[in-house]
Amino acid sequence: MSFFRLTALTEFKRGAMKPIQSKPMAAPRSAAALCSRLMVRLSLLLAALCIAAPAARADAVPNAIATHVEQARLVGEGELRWLGLKVYSAQLFSGPAGVKLDRQTWPPLGLELRYTTSLKGRTIAESSAREIERLGLADAARRERWSSQMAALFPDVERGDRLTGVIEPGRGTRFFHNDKPIGLIEGNDFSQAFFSIWLDERTLAPSLRESVQRRATRMAEGAR
Repeated sequence: MSFFRLTALTEFKRGAMKPIQSKPMAAPRSAAALCSRLMVRLSLLLAALCIAAPAARADAVPNAIATHVEQARLVGEGELRWLGLKVYSAQLFSGPAGVKLDRQTWPPLGLELRYTTSLKGRTIAESSAREIERLGLADAARRERWSSQMAALFPDVERGDRLTGVIEPGRGTRFFHNDKPIGLIEGNDFSQAFFSIWLDERTLAPSLRESVQRRATRMAEGAR
């Protein structure tokens, strides 16, 4: 056997006897990758919970109104904007008889204002008094008395707070802040003047009145 063949055979045998090296283990996933997978799973879980949870009804009757207006139901909704800024959204509730805008006196009604900005209670009272005066409702002495009563009654509000007024025929309007009673301003004349801020045809916040009219028209057409 030649030297070259012997050398080649020796090298081959040496190579055959070399230990088999195991493949290196895969590096563990990075913390960022694990975090990403965890966030995906969490997002899927939250989505499932949102689908399963019952959605809040837009026409749900507030507690303050449900306890004072029998069989209350939503009859209109709107909002007030000032210089493009939304100040509050408004919802009007009545009993089964509904509301007729041309009446001089109204049955039990509930009005809820949900504020989207912070306001002082005195500012709310002064704005209400100015609107009653602009509409020419009641005499100056009554308007001044109502203005003082509202200023003493209305609280400061934050974003998300609710002010509610409920007409109690023969007594006046009872007010609530986030469903908690804050007082009563007596007199059917006050109730008529206060609710006219939104329901009079000259209102500066016409969307609520227009909504009441549309719903009344649809109900009348459906009854034919």
